[in-house]
Amino acid sequence: MQIVVNHLTRMQKGYMCVAGIDLDSHLHVRPVLDRQMPVDLLSVHGGPFDMARIIDLGETRFVGKVPEVEDRWFDAASARHTGDMASGEFRALLEQVAQEKLGTIFGPDLERAGSTCAVAETSGLRSLGCYWASAGRLLVDNARERPSIRFHWQAGDHAFSTPVTDIRLFEEDHVTPCDATVRRLADRIAAQPRILLSVGLSRPFRKTADDPPRHWLQINNFHLPDNPCWTLANC
Repeated sequence: MQIVVNHLTRMQKGYMCVAGIDLDSHLHVRPVLDRQMPVDLLSVHGGPFDMARIIDLGETRFVGKVPEVEDRWFDAASARHTGDMASGEFRALLEQVAQEKLGTIFGPDLERAGSTCAVAETSGLRSLGCYWASAGRLLVDNARERPSIRFHWQAGDHAFSTPVTDIRLFEEDHVTPCDATVRRLADRIAAQPRILLSVGLSRPFRKTADDPPRHWLQINNFHLPDNPCWTLANC
């Protein structure tokens, strides 16, 4: 199986998550291990994975469950970087799979929840996609106990404010926002009437002890029209 990477997201320090589009089916695939995926597999550490890279995963096995139907086990030692997709081709592929509505991506179980949205545990259609967001604003939110990166945009009469997990926007601890990079990207986004995003649903968790576990919307990556292949190595 060959994928082109379009999701690179932070986890706790030392680990990350990656996903891409299957070059045959044009469906999203999330390669997973029987443990968390170490950042050693990123190109900046000598591994195969980076944005817009074509990766031959070797033999894979479906291990997903709703809504994480994209999950496929792979052998990290067998994954090979076979090339980089050209900028125009990569952009065209993302636009081909992108949707204008989040409900089209994640299914009718997606529900608004405050300034964001979520699906109940083991509900939903899928957990990854590409999405067009209009009138977006990217910022570092310092109002919380720990600074976080959030993306704000308007869809119809609903104002969204959603956490960002794009690994390219964080320092090596995967917690501290890289202020200079966030500011540069925010300026670029502000100049666009709409922006192409890689979006996903989190693994299920409870926001409070009284809440049921849900899969929450997150912004995984931003894809600029003039630099869709912005790699982690070029941050």
